[in-house]
Amino acid sequence: MNANPASAAARARLAKLYYAQGSAQAAANRHGVAVESYRAGLDIAEGQANKLRPTEPVVQVLRYGAGYSLYAGRQYEQAAAVLDPLAGDENALPKARYLLGLALERSPQPSRWLRGLELLALLAAEADPPVRDLALHTGARWATLHGLALASAGRFGEAAGLADAFLKAAPVDVLSEDEGIQHFLYAAGFFYRNAGNSAAAVYAYEKLYGLNEDYTLRNGLTLSAVLANAYYQAGLDALALDSPDRLRQAIQWFNDAEETGSVASADVNHGRAIAYMRLGPLEARNAAREIEILRQKDPAYFRLINRAR
Repeated sequence: MNANPASAAARARLAKLYYAQGSAQAAANRHGVAVESYRAGLDIAEGQANKLRPTEPVVQVLRYGAGYSLYAGRQYEQAAAVLDPLAGDENALPKARYLLGLALERSPQPSRWLRGLELLALLAAEADPPVRDLALHTGARWATLHGLALASAGRFGEAAGLADAFLKAAPVDVLSEDEGIQHFLYAAGFFYRNAGNSAAAVYAYEKLYGLNEDYTLRNGLTLSAVLANAYYQAGLDALALDSPDRLRQAIQWFNDAEETGSVASADVNHGRAIAYMRLGPLEARNAAREIEILRQKDPAYFRLINRAR
């Protein structure tokens, strides 16, 4: 057998033989030997002269085979390295790109987790089932697990960054009844809230509410209560920005908090009154109305804030 075939066709034939050899070894759980066969096939396919294109089916299956055997041997970094050339190719084998995302999530390096989640989210948006669903399940699971690990160390900003990488691109709604997706959305809201991004927390909780409005924590806390508090906090944060658009958004969030319930109505009236006052004279009547409602609802609270003013 020519170890260095000159033509592309000859390279392809020899690469296929190495792939068949590697597949037989992998089927026998001889993954270390299988990797050697797959790598030999890649060396032939990607030699300097008349090398095969990265999109050639034999090249892709060789990379997938090598990545799979390395992953099976728990060599996650090496698996990611051999699969990485397929990352940005939307025509690459979906299962190879999925395996790359999975290998990145298994990495001990947090910097690799973010890239893995971005890849899984993209794959979930582009691929057909079953790869789409695998990418959704896996991305949601690892975003939650890694996020909780970071949050336990007080690194809420990083946890929120991981959640964001997956949530902003993955079509999580297509698996609306999946508990893993729902747990991820709740965790994402928790990460955002503790990272100081109350608007993003509202987004995550609203998305979860749209999937399962009866979602309840093990301690009995309902999603509607969590969402109401998120609305209220988002309203307070918007007040601090003090721009007309943000003040009007604050009013809407206070309205949402009141409608959803579980927030003291006097707090909501107080928040709306501040927003209206900061919007200027044209909103003076609305501000006065909220203050009067507050005085009637909770005289003690009204006296307290009056003294603070």
